[in-house]
Amino acid sequence: MLNTDITRMSFVATALRESDPNLMVVDFTQHEKTAKAVRDARELANPPKPLPAQVEYNRLLHRLYNLTEDAKNTDIYANNQAGNVKGIEERLDNQLKKKKTAAANGNLRGERYLEYGIGQLETELFEAKKELKRATNNSAFAARALKEFDGHPRLKELKKELAL
Repeated sequence: MLNTDITRMSFVATALRESDPNLMVVDFTQHEKTAKAVRDARELANPPKPLPAQVEYNRLLHRLYNLTEDAKNTDIYANNQAGNVKGIEERLDNQLKKKKTAAANGNLRGERYLEYGIGQLETELFEAKKELKRATNNSAFAARALKEFDGHPRLKELKKELAL
């Protein structure tokens, strides 16, 4: 079992250290400094190479295309979910009208049957509204990501450089 209680773990570590002085203790600040020094040394030994212009242009263009498609597809999905919610609401209204008619005619069996269907539709409507909210949030996130794409100036520079 994984123990995530930090306080209890620190007490246990302190008690273990006191009982066994040979116990290994990790100083995370020192470890982080050492890791940073190793990363810096690797970076100096192996500096990043600039990408060729065509490769960078293709990468930016691909990223822009993916962002555009994501925004378009999430918007379509959100619209489909809105249509689903509207359709379920219409079916629920029809069921309620049928139940009212059955009650007016004294059809108790039909009324009970329709109540069961209404309960199912209400559950389905709740789930559809929850999915619509999720789809709307995803659509807004994708639109925001497309709007915040910062590669347009670099794409223009690369177009001029590559004479496209």
